[in-house]
Amino acid sequence: MTETTECPMNRWHFPLKRLLRFLLGLFLRVEWGERELVPAEGPVVIYFNHSNWIDPLVAAAMVDREVAIMGKAQLFRVPIVRMVLRAYGVFPVRRQEGDLRAFRTALSVLERGAVLIVAPEGTRSHDGVLQRGKPGMVYLALRSDAWVQPVAILGVLEFRRHVRRLRRTPVQVRFGQPFKLPWGQGRPSHQEGLALIDEAMYKLAALMPPELRGFYADADVQVAALAACSASAARGVDNQFGGDNREYRGTPPAARGYRASHPH
Repeated sequence: MTETTECPMNRWHFPLKRLLRFLLGLFLRVEWGERELVPAEGPVVIYFNHSNWIDPLVAAAMVDREVAIMGKAQLFRVPIVRMVLRAYGVFPVRRQEGDLRAFRTALSVLERGAVLIVAPEGTRSHDGVLQRGKPGMVYLALRSDAWVQPVAILGVLEFRRHVRRLRRTPVQVRFGQPFKLPWGQGRPSHQEGLALIDEAMYKLAALMPPELRGFYADADVQVAALAACSASAARGVDNQFGGDNREYRGTPPAARGYRASHPH
């Protein structure tokens, strides 16, 4: 029998979210900012820096909407754990290979207008330093026309040490501005996908302390350059078309010196 690729809404999702918040409150002291920036409706890809297994749970608990989370396939080996994970909207992904089933499941989440939570680094950074992102979320966001939103989760590296001492871990959750990836029609090439994920990761890095930005250490410079490029492109479009023409405001990314081209 073929396994379904859909991740349907479960009636236990929001009761489990309340339980998750309660349990996290026993172990964490969470401070958050700009949570109201999460779009109230429509598909959203929330992406975060991944340094501890608890990161995606923190992100999911902070969002007052239906969410689905990609989780490594190994978590689903124990039946009772698998049942709880699926009830909350977690679905398995085989990280070391191109998992087409996981991609289709993620796409179904976005196509029904829900929130997908992903870790674009692909695996945990055990020192908290940001690794280069992988372009998978780019193709999901473009296929579903989803908003993309960075969320920085800081402080979780100390979680194990604080638990051993029976102390709550102070954690900061910083929400960035949601945005649409600057692309026209057609599927980006692999190189163009890397350029787009780099641009998104710079926006995530800008929410993090400089010492944790890793591959994206020059985030402040790059984000400022990208903002100036977008503003310049918008002014040029308005001049050319006589007003606000958003169709032509998707400009190629400048991150890491890549230049992506696309036809209009």
